[in-house]
This record gives sequence, structure tokens and C-alpha cells, in this order.
Amino acid sequence: MHPAVPDATANAGSAGAGAGAGAAATAAVTDGQAAGGTVPAAKRSRRGLVIGLIAGGTAVLLVAGTVIGLNVAGAFGGGGDLTTVGGYDYAEPMLDLERDHEFELRAAYDLEAKASEVGAEEFDTDFAFEVFTDAALSKHAPIMVNQWNDTVTISAQEDAEARYADSDAFEGRETESPRIRDIGEAYGAWGLNATYYLVQHLDEQGAELERPRVTPFTVQHELEAPTVTFATDGGTGNLSVAWQAVEGASSYLVVASSTNGNTREISVVGETDGETTWSTTDAVFDMNEGSKATWAIEQNVGLQLFDRSADELENDATAYQMAELLRSAEFDLGVIATDGTSYSPYISYDGLSVAGDLPFTRAEGATDELYPDRIVGVANLQSVPTKFAFTSLDGATRQSVAYADPAAVVEYPDYSAVGIRGKGTDLGMWLNLERGVDVAAEIAAFNARAEAEAPTTGGGVELVSAPVDEMIDQFEPSTTAPATDLPIVASNDFTRYLAANLIDRQQAIDVSAYVGAPGMPSLDDAIQEATEQNPYVVGVDGYGASDGILYVTYTASADDLAANRDATYAKAQEVVAEVITDGMGDAEKVTALNDWITANAEYDYEALAAKEALGSVPDAEAAAWQASGALVDGSAVCAGYAYAFEALALEAGLDAVVVTGDVTAGGRHAWNKVSIDGRWLAVDTTWNDDEAANQYLMITDAEFTGPAERTEDIFWMQDSRIGDYAAK
Repeated sequence: MHPAVPDATANAGSAGAGAGAGAAATAAVTDGQAAGGTVPAAKRSRRGLVIGLIAGGTAVLLVAGTVIGLNVAGAFGGGGDLTTVGGYDYAEPMLDLERDHEFELRAAYDLEAKASEVGAEEFDTDFAFEVFTDAALSKHAPIMVNQWNDTVTISAQEDAEARYADSDAFEGRETESPRIRDIGEAYGAWGLNATYYLVQHLDEQGAELERPRVTPFTVQHELEAPTVTFATDGGTGNLSVAWQAVEGASSYLVVASSTNGNTREISVVGETDGETTWSTTDAVFDMNEGSKATWAIEQNVGLQLFDRSADELENDATAYQMAELLRSAEFDLGVIATDGTSYSPYISYDGLSVAGDLPFTRAEGATDELYPDRIVGVANLQSVPTKFAFTSLDGATRQSVAYADPAAVVEYPDYSAVGIRGKGTDLGMWLNLERGVDVAAEIAAFNARAEAEAPTTGGGVELVSAPVDEMIDQFEPSTTAPATDLPIVASNDFTRYLAANLIDRQQAIDVSAYVGAPGMPSLDDAIQEATEQNPYVVGVDGYGASDGILYVTYTASADDLAANRDATYAKAQEVVAEVITDGMGDAEKVTALNDWITANAEYDYEALAAKEALGSVPDAEAAAWQASGALVDGSAVCAGYAYAFEALALEAGLDAVVVTGDVTAGGRHAWNKVSIDGRWLAVDTTWNDDEAANQYLMITDAEFTGPAERTEDIFWMQDSRIGDYAAK
């Protein structure tokens, strides 16, 4: 029976409807537009030079051990000799440019049209021009690219503001964000970095160059950039930084920088009053005073090269989450000299190679696996591992040798808390030891065993899980439509391609060949149709696009979704075999399928109530909004009824679609249309499941009258094709 109150929401993850019917209202649903979103672009890293220094009038380039000297003359895009190195053509460097310098290049093509041709995201011009801040061509500088007639201009879009890192060393100074170059404007000028590398990918006609052309350049500045060396304290895992004094400088800022798209964040992690050395010894987050802990909760604060660690992502990583993460290739370190008014640029040093494997914080997930009983208590220390799990600055999980600290013991009435440290780190944790044992003897025996079991290589540190960069690379986008025996409903090739990938639970899908292609719908239109028109596309939770890749999140594991699809398909085959006989016409088939659903499914009031109480569909009730709810479980809301009818109709050889819209007297609702001997007619199995049965079986759109009057929305089908399904 249909409900007397509104229900509803999206089909697991998209534009779906939910909703009871009859004389009652049908309630609102989150449409497909709300399910999506744009994720930050995961910028590609180009590997070329490993270091570049400009001194005097000569650019010195070191590539794979080969030193190449280039004359300092020529101009961007102009003549002059080119030197080919590692797949790139290097033009002669341009030195001491004005900070507001704009590069100009003739372009006998339309940049916007070219972007559409190559499938570039809005405002993304990397396919034509890029500027990097390091000679390895891996760290992007934010730029602005504009075109007037046949001239392209490239200018800086750097942000001059730096913020202090979240560290006790800078407590209370968050408002002192210093300007790190003396230019008077936040945008429109170069100067953060000592050297830039402008990369041109297209020639004047818009054709891709055989080898990208690289033009190194520098800009004018008042103070020289310090040259930095880095060292690691093997005992603590802290980083030490040293540099030469800069003439005229009175203090120095140690900075960490990251770029993502056209956004650059500068974090001041250290500051000295003229000293030319600094250490992360003070860049820590300590335990609360009085805790008697001898370790830090976090160390090397401000230098972490990840948004979420591998330890956090290990059990629930998705391609959508991966796409949101900054790759560590975009992180760098450096030192800025200042006289209090002017600020030098800094030389970009790769954060990953300098500090990637250094400790940051305890890896909670890995620790729980190693020490599952550390809170409830263990009988003795000889029953626990001699490993200490920590997250390093690159986001990876690593293990060092554990050490029980005799100075970190707290006696409680029922247990003793023993401090377990990670050798080579400043990190630790409490482990509860049951009372009644000799704590000192337990500690001595544990430490002896730990030393005997310690690895003989790698300084006692072992890699447990991959750095976040490598986890991101595991999500290779699908470029083909996976084969499936399940029926697919689609009004165009783009939707068919998406539906096949969504049925296969692909988390990253390459859509570059379809977005903007002639005759293809928009990405939102295509994914809405794919999710709304295919009963075997289940569990889609959200999606976002970046650089031609569609990233999709799901509400359940691949195994669980496969089990749902298999059970639904098997039931659809069983029902059709039971009620459809040879010789039946289209109308007879539709009646038989409608009657099976209304006889075997009940409206799921409990699922509706749970959804209304929570504000969204609870995971435990998701089937009510899927075909499996009505077919397998025997209870569903209107979306489940509609998907069940479509699954049966497809199995019976009928053409059918799911329709979503609004009941005029109530709210959101879902029903079907089916082709009867070439004529589209409407079927509402939810409202047919009523005492006055089958009032809404194979009727025209105009025959939805009175409390059943309704309007269709645009979320269930490619917009330009909706009129093709008019029931009249």
C-alpha cells in the first residue's frame, strides 16, 4: 500500500526519487546536481632536470650528471639556439626580468577552442603552457593565461601571503602573516622563487611540439635567495636546516610550500633572528603537561606532504578521496631572507626527497593492529610486538623498533601504564600492563627482545604501506566499457559507457573522449541518466570530475554491490519466467509484471521513517530505494518499485524507463514509462498497489489527474531526449 505521508530521496547516490503516492503528498529528493562536485585537479608531474642554478650571466643545468652551459641571451618564443635535454628543448634563459613581466607569444589558434578540443577543464591551460618553480619541472607556479586576437600573454598569479604553521613555536602569532616579497601587491608579480621554468607545449599554429620548449627565467629582487642544506638526526628523526648568510638580511624564514592548480600556500615553519641554522626540534605538538609522557604527539610539524595519510585511507580509500589529495611532488621547502622590509625569493627544494621518510605522528590504525589490547591491558610485555608504527611526512606508514621507556611509567590501582617509544622518532604511546608483574623486569626483557629482533638494514625502519602518491596511482582510470550480461538503458553512447563502468563499480573513469563531443550530453546529464535509468547501477554515492577523469564514490564494497546486482538479476529472471508466457503481447506483459510487483511488495514505511529521522537514506535501508527492495526483500519506497518494474520489463524484452518528478499535491515521486507496440505509456506500480488497483496502468501523461497530477523533472534522461518519451 502506498503511504499517507511523503517519503523520499535519491536513489543511492544520484538523482533518484523516492516517494509514496496516492492522495498523499510525495516528498522532496536531493537531485543529481547535488550529488556531484568538482575536485581539485591532481596535477601531473613532469620529470626533467634535477637541479637548476643561475649565477652571474650563465645558466648551469645539471641533468643526470651532465653539466650544460647556456648563453644568457634570446627571448621566450624567439630565436636563439635550443639545447635538447631529456626530451625537452631548452631556450636561452631570461634574467632579471621585471616582477610584473608578462610573456607574449603569437598564437594563430583559439586557445579556448583548443582547450575544448583536448578536453581540458575550465581555466586549465596546462596543455599549452605551464610554469614550474623547480628544475625537475614538478612544482607548478600559479599563472594567468589570456589571449587577445593572435597574442597569448602569460603572467604571474602568485599569492604573496605566508601563514605560520600550526606549531607551539608560533602560538599566538597567527595574525602576523608576513609578506614574503616587497612588491606591494598580492597578485600579478613573480618573485617567490629564485628561478622559474616556462614550458611551451604548442607551436604558433596550435600543433603539439615534438619536444616541449623550456625557458628558464629569473626576476629582480633586493636580497639573494639562501642556498640550503638539510640533515636528519638519526636518533630523533628531526630535520636540521642550514644556509649561508645573505648580505643585508637580518632574519630568515624557513618555509614549506604547496601548489594545487592555481593555488599556492606558503607556511612559515621556522624563523631565526639572524642565525643560519634551524631544526624541527621545536616544531612539535607535545603531550599535555603533567601527563608524564616523554614523547611528542606530532613532530616535524608543518612539513607533512599529504592531506590524509595512508593509515587513514588504508581501509576506505576511494578514487574520489584520492583525487582530493595533493601529491607530494607539489611540495617544496626553502629559506627566505629578509631585512624586515624586503624578502628574498627562495630556492625550491623537493620536500619528498628531503624529508619524506621522516616521522610525523603515530599511525593509529596500524598501532591498533599491532597492539589491539593496549588500552584494556596486556598480561606482560613479552606478548606484544617490538614494533612502533608511525606516519611519515610523505603519508606512508612505517615501523621502527619499539623501546619501553623506564622513565615513562605511571602506576594506577588496576594497571601500570608503560611508555612505548619508537626509536628514531620523538613519538610514543601508552600501553597498559596488568598489575602483579615486575614492571622493571618486563621493560628490560622487552627492550632486549626488541634489540634482538630489530632489522639490520634501513636504520631499523621498515615501510609498511605505500606513500599517498603511490596509493593515488593505484586508481588507474577505466578507458573502456567493461563487458556485462546485464541490460543497459541509454539514449546515447556516453550514458552507455558510464552505465557499464558504474555497474562494474569503477572508481575512476576517463570521460575525456565524450565530454564536449558532438551530440553527447553534458557530464552531469549523462551520469544522471546512467544512474536513473539502470536498475543495476546501485550504490553510487557521489561524483566529481578533474582533468577529464570522473571520480565516483560508492556506499558499499565491490563484493556487496555485486551480490546485490546478482540477486536482483536472478530474481528478475525468475519472475519473468514465472509470469510471462509465449504469445503474450506487450500490454499483457506489462500487466503481468505490474501485478506481480503489487502482489509481492509492500510499501516500506519503516525505511521512510528512518530516512526522515536521519535526513538521508540510512545505509541499512538503502535497498528500499533499489530494485532489490521490491524484488528480493519485498518492501520498497517508490524508487524501489520503479526500478523493480524496469528490471522486469527489460528482462521481458520491453523498452522501459524510470521517470522522476513532482506530484502537484505533494512532492517528489518516481514511476515508469513503457513502450507498448511502439507507443509510450505510463505505469505507476506504487500507486497501483492500492485498494483501487491499477488505476495508473498504461495511461497517458494527461490521465494523471486529481491527486495524481504530476510534472516531470529533467534529471532522469538526457534533456534533449525527454520529449521522445511523451505518453500520449
